[in-house]
Amino acid sequence: MEAAIRLRPARTSGGFGVGLGLGLTLAAVLLGGLAVVAPARALTLFVGVAFLVIAFRNLAAGLALFTVLTFFLRIPGAPAAAGIKVAGGVLVLSWLFVLLAKRGQVSILVRDHPWLAYGGVFFIVWALCTSLWAAAPAHAVFGAFRLSQGVVLVFVVYTAIRNERELRWVMWAFVAGALLTAVIGLAGGSSPESFDPYGDTSRLAGQIGDPNEFASVLVPALVFSAFMLATVRSALLRWLLLVSTAIFAVALFLTNSRGGLVALGVTFLAVPFLAGPMRARAIAVILTVAALGVSYYVLVAPPQALHRISHFSAGGGTGRTDLWSIAVDMTAHHPFGGVGADNFQVVEPRYALRNVNLPSIAYVIDTPKVAHNTYLHVLAELGIVGFSAFALLIGGALLAAWRAVRAFACAGARDLDALSRGILIGTIGMLAAIVFISSQYGKQLWLLVGILAALLAIARRREAPLEPAAAVGGKPPAREHDRRVQEPERQGRARRPAALSAELATAPPAVPPGPAAPSQPAAEPAPALRHPPGKRFLVPAPPPALSGVGAASENGEWALAELERLVGRYSSDYPARVEEWRYHLVYLRDFVTAEGRLPKEFEGLVLEVFGTLIELARSGS
Repeated sequence: MEAAIRLRPARTSGGFGVGLGLGLTLAAVLLGGLAVVAPARALTLFVGVAFLVIAFRNLAAGLALFTVLTFFLRIPGAPAAAGIKVAGGVLVLSWLFVLLAKRGQVSILVRDHPWLAYGGVFFIVWALCTSLWAAAPAHAVFGAFRLSQGVVLVFVVYTAIRNERELRWVMWAFVAGALLTAVIGLAGGSSPESFDPYGDTSRLAGQIGDPNEFASVLVPALVFSAFMLATVRSALLRWLLLVSTAIFAVALFLTNSRGGLVALGVTFLAVPFLAGPMRARAIAVILTVAALGVSYYVLVAPPQALHRISHFSAGGGTGRTDLWSIAVDMTAHHPFGGVGADNFQVVEPRYALRNVNLPSIAYVIDTPKVAHNTYLHVLAELGIVGFSAFALLIGGALLAAWRAVRAFACAGARDLDALSRGILIGTIGMLAAIVFISSQYGKQLWLLVGILAALLAIARRREAPLEPAAAVGGKPPAREHDRRVQEPERQGRARRPAALSAELATAPPAVPPGPAAPSQPAAEPAPALRHPPGKRFLVPAPPPALSGVGAASENGEWALAELERLVGRYSSDYPARVEEWRYHLVYLRDFVTAEGRLPKEFEGLVLEVFGTLIELARSGS
């Protein structure tokens, strides 16, 4: 009987395996038959089923796949667009399933950033309320629904990205999606005529359909690929990123988008201030891209392309100045609540009759256009109240990302530091590009907002202390479990200050020990490690303050030049430590005073990282 019982699971498992195999075989046969009759439908069905399985299996993987699909949202033909929207619905269902199944074990925006989450909810509620006074209430409800999709995507992204690995997935997906559209556009697979019969054939539109929108996603993709170069170890991936960066630059210039060039210039200005340790490499990339752009417009580009980017109203453009003037008039007449969500084009012709200074009314009355400025568009439709909520979402996400950058830099997480800085700079470039387009409904914008907020969640999870095991059953809490799962990912990466302190403790003494000293009373415990305001680190307390070393002044401020001299002097004795020391030196340069000294708050960090060098300098060895 016991033997029979033991055999039952085997027979059950085998039957299930046979049934699963038969089911997959039958599905493959049906899919193959459909591919013969309707290849496009078969491919759509296959991608849909694969996305469904991936999204419910791993939310971050589903988000990465959805990120690639968003770049093809405007492919001509309803089935593709409808399929991508269905994929978005599946992603939201997967997110809800994760929230219900792993309550307390996942990052939730409402719990971690309530002011940011409530700002997003208020933004949607206010957009819906504008239907009460909008000229076309149905348009307002539809516009609020479209805006809600972007805000919900922020919530989904924040929950999906929990660690560095999942962050890399989404960044690679963003780069891959932009690369595919650029390659298709460069190969002639799409053109403006596919979307607009009167489109400008001299401008590259990729698969997004509009050159300016295409340029707005090429700028962050270019920045991401450039900063990811500093975080990959594989030579193949390095070459892939180098080629991608070059393709993005070429495609950006071929769009002849003034907004794209302005956004690129803004990223160039942001790099010296935000690139941190990657500043030198980033500036080298900037100079290369700038040289490529100058060469194109001077030697290759047709005269009309150069004239277009050098004259804001060359050829009439899309009448942006006229549309901006209309948006300003709308805001002046409806400053508090706006004209209603998605009502800009509805009421636009009325303002053409009031504004007698319009040079042209073709894009206002004949074919009403959007405002071609995201910020003015939101302000005109939702008023000051709605625009304030929109600005809160964008500004709050940028602030969260900057706090994450500082945390990664202080913790010595070089890869995350580089990735977060690239995401921050790339998003700033996109925010500059949407000055020239109405992109409040764009998926890439809200995707980047969610990634910015998720960076701080990753930083907090890395810094959070291990909690004691649960009292019942000995099951570790969720946070401790997450740290145990993530620990193998950290092997082989940059050592954190805690690892440096362990090496300091095991390092041989710099000075030979002398005769035994008489017994001394027990030393007082070391003072707590002091850090810059707002920083938290998982590092042990430093040794007591050292005296007699020229690197420190009387009030505990340390001279950066002296620390650099010590690193140069003893670098040959500690070759394994040189890279880490130099990394910290580059980071600390951002905080020195006019006298070249670090504030007193950095004393603990200096003693922790450079304690070995200070000991050697004090002993005179």
